[in-house]
Amino acid sequence: MIFALSICLTWAFVSFFTTGAADQSIIENLREGDLDNEPHKFANTVGSLGANAAYFFMNRCFGVAAFGVPLFSFLISLAMMKVYRPSLLKWFVGIAVFVEWFSVALAKFATPLFPDCHFCPGGEHGIFVYRFIERYVGTPGLVALLVVLAILALMYVSSETIVWIRKILNPRRFIDKV
Repeated sequence: MIFALSICLTWAFVSFFTTGAADQSIIENLREGDLDNEPHKFANTVGSLGANAAYFFMNRCFGVAAFGVPLFSFLISLAMMKVYRPSLLKWFVGIAVFVEWFSVALAKFATPLFPDCHFCPGGEHGIFVYRFIERYVGTPGLVALLVVLAILALMYVSSETIVWIRKILNPRRFIDKV
């Protein structure tokens, strides 16, 4: 069931990019019987439940970064079926950090690029968090915080991050060796 749910959620998210504007007015003005989708009012390919789930995760929550939710549920389903034995704690932390970071970064930097889009690329959660942080440390502080968090997350995922940072900070030392 979790495997099927993750596939359907991903499908609903992808469909939301093209059908979200049409479904948004129905969702925001929901009347009794609309969820039944009897006259096929919802344009989302997964139907009314897919449209509502996509609206919630993509618009109200994390924006494009919401794709981390079905990814993690997919990994849980693989672990439960004993197809693959991932370290669920490591994956959860990695995906949670990615979703949060990407949501805030997209809300700050991509939202101004898409003013007429039917949803915020970083979601309402991303907008709230970046505005909250920006009130205290300003835009340069937010950018610095995002860079530091990205480096820490990459260090958590791979030890090669340190080598990469050393090459960026002192490229001459590595060029001379070649």
